[in-house]
Amino acid sequence: MIRRHLLASLLVLVLGACSDARTVDPARGGASAAVDLAFNEDYVEYKGHRLTFKQDLAAWEKVLGSTHRNALSDASDIVVWDDLGIRVYTNYPKDLTVRTVTVTLKGLPEDALAYIAPGEGVRPGKDYTGTVAVSGVNVDSNTRVGDIAQLSNDRLRIDCNRGINLCTASRRDARFIHVSTYFGVDDRRYDSTPYEIEFGPGRDDAR
Repeated sequence: MIRRHLLASLLVLVLGACSDARTVDPARGGASAAVDLAFNEDYVEYKGHRLTFKQDLAAWEKVLGSTHRNALSDASDIVVWDDLGIRVYTNYPKDLTVRTVTVTLKGLPEDALAYIAPGEGVRPGKDYTGTVAVSGVNVDSNTRVGDIAQLSNDRLRIDCNRGINLCTASRRDARFIHVSTYFGVDDRRYDSTPYEIEFGPGRDDAR
């Protein structure tokens, strides 16, 4: 499972992703059809709606829908959209600004130490079955994490940690370094396909 507050070298390139979330499809060498979910520079695009990490939970609800649950308590610190395969982390208790979004592409196997059953805790009831555009690279549950740098034409750098099942995507141009992108992986790390993708600047604890 992706951890919420890791310090990272951070995200990836100036996405060639436009406002309609059109992305470069490396397999075809050209622009692919628009995807529903895109992580672009320092904002998220979902079905043509732009969502930022300066907006509060209510603004995200207008786009993602009002059918959601709090993951671990009555507090809206982690909010899960079970039917979408998406969860967000807010800046609670300071405020309800959304600071991180995570999409679950597939759950960990039942024999994994960190296994969580669908619909329990932070795991959505359903996996996100579509493609996610990550800085202009189309990623899905079958994408090898170690291939993402090449698929981005080396605009992105992928670093996988030892001892923790997490890989970081960093922009080589060092822009938008306040925004992090993480891939939840298994013990294969670079050879793993992503279980989750996390994107955002993380909590703002400044008072």
